[in-house]
Amino acid sequence: ILGMSFEVSLWFSALVAYAVVIPITLLFLHYDGDLSSIRRMLRLETPKKAALLLAGIPLIVTIMELILNLIYGFAYIGAFGEPSPPDIGVTWESSTLSIVLVLLTTVIIGPIAEELMFRGYVLDSIRKIHGDVLGIILSALLFGMIHFGAYTVGMATLGGVLYGYIRMKTGSLWPSVVSHMIWNAMAMVATYL
Repeated sequence: ILGMSFEVSLWFSALVAYAVVIPITLLFLHYDGDLSSIRRMLRLETPKKAALLLAGIPLIVTIMELILNLIYGFAYIGAFGEPSPPDIGVTWESSTLSIVLVLLTTVIIGPIAEELMFRGYVLDSIRKIHGDVLGIILSALLFGMIHFGAYTVGMATLGGVLYGYIRMKTGSLWPSVVSHMIWNAMAMVATYL
């Protein structure tokens, strides 16, 4: 794109794609007549509730996700062998712009777009017809399928179940958004950079 390197073009395109998902999801919600549900899911009524939804619960969820993924990782290695992480084309030796774009895409805009779509729109759409449990499971499976590689699909599906459960219990989208951001940041730094 405009003389940019391949990795910069790739991550710039991913950033734009995620940025397009957000208004499309809001249009879906508007079309379904349920835009007010997102306002309810994003409301932070008091400083105490904000601290709980933005820090306390995400910390607990991240610890739970780490434990679940350790168990999953050992089971996966036992069944299939060592997984190889997908090559995202960025390392510490990449340009500063590439690193900034991959972190912005993966740690900030990606979790916002994905949580809005999967725990905001898809979960509620499925649960209206099939109930809470099936809504959580099916939205988590769909969420898992947008990730690459068998190992990553399983990890994302587990995270999707956890994020969906927390969304249902709190009524808020914030704990899953912040937890997703924390998880992606940890995964990016540990795995790729």
